[in-house]
Amino acid sequence: ERIAIEAAEKARLAEEKIKEEKQIASETAKISDEMRKEKELSSIKEATASAAIDEAKQAATEKGIIDEEKRLEAERRAVEEAKITAAEEARNAEEKRREEERIAAEMAAAEKARIEGWSEAVQAAEKENMGEMWPIHVTESGQIRLSFPVGDD
Repeated sequence: ERIAIEAAEKARLAEEKIKEEKQIASETAKISDEMRKEKELSSIKEATASAAIDEAKQAATEKGIIDEEKRLEAERRAVEEAKITAAEEARNAEEKRREEERIAAEMAAAEKARIEGWSEAVQAAEKENMGEMWPIHVTESGQIRLSFPVGDD
């Protein structure tokens, strides 16, 4: 009977040990399953983060391209505006130069006419004086000069 009791006790202990091992195996399986799920979740998060990073990079690249295109367009507009402004300034400068040339030509013509008028007036006075000494003369530059013969007071 003692052998039977010992055998029964060994069987009960063996069952408890099997039960404990099953429980440990179950808990290990749960932990393993949780770890696998966490690993999968981590992989998903990593993939999502990687995709988000890729999308952000793509968006940044596209934005950079758009920003670069906008910058280049702004530069093109500025260059065109500068060309237009330069052309307008050149036209204005040319118009001003022509106006200054026209005014200078009119002034030169007026000066020439004044000199010719004085010369004609002096010549008419000399004719009227009939060969007598006439002391008033007009120089080529248009100045009126008095010149008396040497020895006359």
